[in-house]
Amino acid sequence: MASQWERLKWLPSDRDARFLVDGFNFATPACATYFLTHFHSDHYTGLTRSFCYGTVYASEVTARLLVHDFGLPERCVRALPMGQAVRVEGCEVTLLDANHCPGAAMLLVRVVADAAGRPLPPPHATILHTGDMRWADWMASQIPRGVRVGTLYLDTTYAQPRYTFPPQGEVVGALAGWVARALAVEPATLLVVGAYHIGKERLFLGLARALRLRVWCSGAKRRVLALLALAPEDEAVLTDDPGAAQIHVVAMGLRPAALEARYLLPAPGAPAAAPGAPALGQEPSGARASPDNMVEADPMAPGPVQPPAASPAGNEEEGGEAGQEDSAGGSVVEVVELCEGEGEGEQSLAAA
Repeated sequence: MASQWERLKWLPSDRDARFLVDGFNFATPACATYFLTHFHSDHYTGLTRSFCYGTVYASEVTARLLVHDFGLPERCVRALPMGQAVRVEGCEVTLLDANHCPGAAMLLVRVVADAAGRPLPPPHATILHTGDMRWADWMASQIPRGVRVGTLYLDTTYAQPRYTFPPQGEVVGALAGWVARALAVEPATLLVVGAYHIGKERLFLGLARALRLRVWCSGAKRRVLALLALAPEDEAVLTDDPGAAQIHVVAMGLRPAALEARYLLPAPGAPAAAPGAPALGQEPSGARASPDNMVEADPMAPGPVQPPAASPAGNEEEGGEAGQEDSAGGSVVEVVELCEGEGEGEQSLAAA
């Protein structure tokens, strides 16, 4: 969960408070500039459609979600491209790919002027605010050569050293192997994947590409996916016909009883269906992640950071929609939780 400590929300610092990052619970008429790192509810908590305090800066994907999905007035939102510095409140702010959900960004902030707008001599104070992120070595190359980060804000759910996650590619590959074995036993097996409002796209789209399967989700979910700027190869695996897809994407919270009611039991008043293909439920989660239940977990050695991140208080509960799935008769239900660290779980940050 994102922290709700006000002093962590103000940048460049709580002593030089010029704008808020993921800090809508602390919105005030004295602040006209707000940043949202990504479109997960524990980071935009406090933001409502009636927000009137100023401008919300966000990545292009997050800005589209704020306007077309959340309903925030377009005049209140400014979309920023990744990797390009913009001047805001005496700071040069650059959005960097956070390797989290679609549109998620870290903020690289260089303080080039004081609060009154007077230029400051170099070297300029430089801050990196992570939001939720999943560290990978390639991410360090996003920071311009010669720029040294002086202060690191880790406002990410699983920042503590005891949380370690395998690379996402390995997780998708492991799950693809598991599903392939199930398909070898019963080619008509249906895979039901729990997903957040946004998040887990890499998982179910990666499975579809690896196994050459089609993906179905509700109309509401399709409208959300249309805002995420998916790659053409990902768009190609989506279908509006649930009968043509062996991967169904539903809201998080899969449990065997719910799967049975939705997929295996006849509708009220309908005749009982004959036993058919199994339905496999897969709910990716990092909530109970530890080196003992990881898939090939590899502990990392975190370096010194400041200030310390808050401990996760529990699962992130992202908004979502269950949709109305057609029945796909079957006889076996299995729910598997695979800790793959995307959505609400992030890999610990290694010292760079």
